[in-house]
Amino acid sequence: MLVNLRSHNGRTARSLNLNYTLSEMLIYKMLGSIPFLKTNTYDNILKKPE
Repeated sequence: MLVNLRSHNGRTARSLNLNYTLSEMLIYKMLGSIPFLKTNTYDNILKKPE
């Protein structure tokens, strides 16, 4: 039972993380259309260590 619960929670966490990453990419892509924000924010996000 505990193994199944952990497995389910793991899949949920990965799914939420993927959704968050995609939405974050969309946000910074839109912000990236502004040169100032692209230089100071978008590039820093890309260089952020995992």
